[in-house]
Amino acid sequence: MARHSSGKDLASPSHGKADLYYSIGAAAVAIGLALVASLWPLETTFDVSTSTDRLELTTARGFSEPWFIRCATWRVLESAAAEPVDGVLQLDPGVRVGVQRIARGELHIEFGTQSAGHRVGRLVGASGARRVVPDSTVLTFPAHCFEERGGIQLALPFSGTLRLPDSGRVPGLPGQPMVHSTVVRLLGRTLLGGRLYDGGKTELGLGDGIEVVDGGSGAGFVFLDASPRLQVSYRTRGSRCLVRRFGGTGYETKVSTWARVRGDEVLQALWSSFTLTFAWLTLRSRKA
Repeated sequence: MARHSSGKDLASPSHGKADLYYSIGAAAVAIGLALVASLWPLETTFDVSTSTDRLELTTARGFSEPWFIRCATWRVLESAAAEPVDGVLQLDPGVRVGVQRIARGELHIEFGTQSAGHRVGRLVGASGARRVVPDSTVLTFPAHCFEERGGIQLALPFSGTLRLPDSGRVPGLPGQPMVHSTVVRLLGRTLLGGRLYDGGKTELGLGDGIEVVDGGSGAGFVFLDASPRLQVSYRTRGSRCLVRRFGGTGYETKVSTWARVRGDEVLQALWSSFTLTFAWLTLRSRKA
């Protein structure tokens, strides 16, 4: 009986060490998976709301949203003659559009293409007549079109790329277009399923610019009424967003690791597994 008891005592430390090594390995795997999953690069959706004097956009392939135009005149840059226009404007893909309105002045919308002489779209007038809109066409909306009483509201939906003016280069010029305020809301994407979650927001001030890195085509709209600025809502995806500040080097904004863990149930489960394993190891070491 004594020898049998001695054999069990000799085997016990060996089993204890094996369990400890197994637990340490499990903890290492858990923290490794949690770290890799938390730091794995995923696309962020940037939801941009801005108030600006000017913007430039390029329409994407498959863009089909009509623009309803009234209270405007149009002319081609080579011609000094302007004529009234009223109807539905359908833009072609790859068209460069510049929209500008400073204070409560006239609204100007310029259209251009990469190849000179190509059309930028077509216009269906109120009478049903169809007209080709040539390259270098400019639409002008007089200031009175947007008066508080009896004025119009203009919504211009688009899909494509958006560029805001770089206000930091020559801020002293009179009539220089400026970005007045911008809010960038960050929407993270979960590891499984691609569900979006709130990853925080960044508020920009007067003259600040943004650039979405690795961004592709997005979608949004431009809204105009009696207020003196262009109101823009735009959503696109990319890896991170660079903020350019006047007089400074700017900074980078993206979804933080803590925001990813807080918004993603998979990451929460991985970190919970590591925490429980680490707590179990701590209790086991104290008992030993």
